[in-house]
Amino acid sequence: MMSIEPRARPSDTFAVSAPDVASSNTGADAEEWSQLWFTLERHGWGSLALIPAAPGASARALAERLAHAARAYQTTAVEVFDAEHAAPEDVQAVVAAVGGRAAVGERVLLVVASPLIRASAIPLARAADAAALVVPLGEVGAADARRTVGAVGHPHFVGSVTVRGR
Repeated sequence: MMSIEPRARPSDTFAVSAPDVASSNTGADAEEWSQLWFTLERHGWGSLALIPAAPGASARALAERLAHAARAYQTTAVEVFDAEHAAPEDVQAVVAAVGGRAAVGERVLLVVASPLIRASAIPLARAADAAALVVPLGEVGAADARRTVGAVGHPHFVGSVTVRGR
């Protein structure tokens, strides 16, 4: 089994608000998405797990928007790997696939389910180089956010991103 060991994280994590996920990537929204991408990118990861803090929420639309913003600058290949429905028996294959892409210089946005409803999200998030907590406004309480971070482990997180609803 291939695993990616977590690196020490700087203590200055960030919390940023993403533009409306349903909006287009044009004009001011495109600039906000690009700024969010560059804020996340500065942490030097090859794979970033996007972890929803609310059970039943998804980080897929956020990952797609971030990938679109990153590709506009053509700095490196950026791929979205959807592992929201990964079963326990899928974990090793997902870790190997994501690790292989990151090893050749691609950036991988790994979309996982909330670890509060799907335990396989925990080893997937831990295998990524870094993680970001995705917090849907009005849908998650502080207790769920704390439980999510606790399940994965605080050292894995580089910060959080708030999004508007599902």
